[in-house]
Amino acid sequence: MRILALSDRVVELLYGPGLVRSIGPVDLIIGCGDLPPAYLEYIVTQYNAPLLFVPGNHDADELHVPGGESIDGRVVTVGGVRIAGLGGSRRYKAEGRHQYTESQMMGRIAWLGPHLVLPRLRTGRGVDVLVTHAPPLHIHDAPDLTHTGF
Repeated sequence: MRILALSDRVVELLYGPGLVRSIGPVDLIIGCGDLPPAYLEYIVTQYNAPLLFVPGNHDADELHVPGGESIDGRVVTVGGVRIAGLGGSRRYKAEGRHQYTESQMMGRIAWLGPHLVLPRLRTGRGVDVLVTHAPPLHIHDAPDLTHTGF
């Protein structure tokens, strides 16, 4: 499966008629947060491929992208590939959308846990792809709390 994964920045190269020609065919588009819905919608229409996404810390409370499906806190299967999603970032404001403390994120992971573990126990196969907005802790962390993983 060929996946086009996008996050945080609008890439001007992806706007225009040469998009499919320059990137090649894709089977699935994954949005990892903080991208304008119109940008994602444009890419979906150019590829006619399904879009799965998680919210970033700058996204609206209810993100809607025509042709897209939020997988935040869910596990889905596309083309035989099991994909889990956890959006958001570390909390850095008292009132911030899609921002979580370490314990809040652990709670979200615990809620998702049965969807991750039970299929593995039944079939020997867990999740193939984990889509997040924030990276795992110590992977490309920046010195500020906003850009530190969980």
